[in-house]
Amino acid sequence: MVPANNLDPINIRKEVDSRIEAGDMTAVKDLLRNLWEATPGLDTAGFILSRRNKYHPTPPLKPARIAILRSFTLEPVVPVFQAAGIIHEMEIDVWLGDFNTYPQEILTPESNLYKYNPDIVFLAVLARDLAPELWGSFSDLSQSDIVEKIERISNDFRGWITTFRSNSEAPLIIHSMEVITNPANGILDFQSQSGQASAFHKINSALLQIALEYRNIYLLDYDGLVARYGRKNWEDKYRWSTVRFPIASGGIIHLANEWLKFIHPLTGNICKVLVTDLDNTLWGGVIGEDGINCIKLGPEQPGREYYALQRTLLDLFNRGIILTACSKNNPDDVMKVFNNHP
Repeated sequence: MVPANNLDPINIRKEVDSRIEAGDMTAVKDLLRNLWEATPGLDTAGFILSRRNKYHPTPPLKPARIAILRSFTLEPVVPVFQAAGIIHEMEIDVWLGDFNTYPQEILTPESNLYKYNPDIVFLAVLARDLAPELWGSFSDLSQSDIVEKIERISNDFRGWITTFRSNSEAPLIIHSMEVITNPANGILDFQSQSGQASAFHKINSALLQIALEYRNIYLLDYDGLVARYGRKNWEDKYRWSTVRFPIASGGIIHLANEWLKFIHPLTGNICKVLVTDLDNTLWGGVIGEDGINCIKLGPEQPGREYYALQRTLLDLFNRGIILTACSKNNPDDVMKVFNNHP
């Protein structure tokens, strides 16, 4: 078998089909992961999903029932989300609520949302849909109007969360409000605590406070997601105006991956232990040859990258991940570093 990293996507697909026919599911798993890393997106998602009925890995994919409530078109994201799930060893079944019916679905105990009995629920509502006046006609509003609309939206969220929690035990993940890129008052918007951007920050702060009052309610930092991948590159204005889908093609995979970040821990599909090497991993150089004073490790160069890696590992440890090392080093040399290196 030719290593997958030496194959182009077309040949990887051919190899996937060949290995499926041969019943070599371990190879299929590796090939699909290579294919997804090389060309993530709708086209590859379609290929992966089309082979799902013939792909039977060991252990089997872990099932997850996901409900998505939304104020905008999300159909293009769903197959990418499901394909990414397969790559991460999950069988994701999706119930997608009807367009803009999220209040009725949440507030009606007999709704299709509760009949579906999801394991996890996402509430994806855009700021421009939930607060059209704050988004599109902010300069027409008085200060009292702004305060009233922020309070109304905050109260709406409280009502939805309260009702949802009384009807379902499932975790609820709520998209935060995206902050507008070009506020109506330009640079003056950031010179006031009552600006347009500030209004959405206040809604997000209120939403966080409400979420903290309830069990299994989480916030997805949608505004942060947009910012990480570039506000100007995130939106597709033509798609928004024609099919109510605001996300450019390049952003679809990022939203799907953001959803997966929540599903992994909520379904127990996480790693609990991180095993690391030592020489040229936690520090630069070989401790048995270079000695404690000559290895590269510190907040400045040389050794800054190793310092940053150790900081990341410490963050993981503080989140509950067990850290351990696997090395042929002399234990005494290693412990001198751990105990005595500044």
